[in-house]
Amino acid sequence: MPHLKNPGLFEKVYKIVRTIPKGKVATYGQIAEILGTRDARKVGFALHANRDPNIPCHRVVSKEGQVAVNYAFGGGWKEQKRRLVKEGIGFKDLPRGKAGEMHVDLEKHLWTPEI
Repeated sequence: MPHLKNPGLFEKVYKIVRTIPKGKVATYGQIAEILGTRDARKVGFALHANRDPNIPCHRVVSKEGQVAVNYAFGGGWKEQKRRLVKEGIGFKDLPRGKAGEMHVDLEKHLWTPEI
């Protein structure tokens, strides 16, 4: 994993992620924007490095709504999806071969933070 020059960034990411309510998801880019950066990858690095199961990293997806292929808490994308479905998150019904089972319906479930 790349070394980041700002170790406090991870804690800032985790603080934001803790505020995402059940039944909603945020994108890496949304969190980066809240932090005042355009680097969504740093948000991804922070979430992948997290080892605290109390931080709801499963509620963060790509800008297209795709869950993480290498979800950090084991079980890959299927585990992330299982956690989201348990919280009432719906997934897109895309044509076969388009990985719809991996894409959250952002129109219904995208978090709108109060800033």
